Amino acid sequence: MKITAKFAANDGTVTTATFDQETGTVTDINGRRGRFSRAEGSSTIQIEGDDKLTITAKDPLQLVVGFTTAYTASNGKSGTVSIISIG
Repeated sequence: MKITAKFAANDGTVTTATFDQETGTVTDINGRRGRFSRAEGSSTIQIEGDDKLTITAKDPLQLVVGFTTAYTASNGKSGTVSIISIG
């Protein structure tokens, strides 16, 4: 299953990333790639690859189109993350 999420940071930047649960990989719209991990029901995503990043959502992530919650990231960014497609 592939999940596409939009990260809208408070500084105005928007990044869309696709998480492939079968392969454990993530790719953003700028072509950056990596591997990700997230425990079932967790609100934290670990990304290792072109960037090393920890993203923590305010609420446990729900794999439902339209789900939106606040997030903070280890790179100092914060904002909202929204699930925009699942396929």
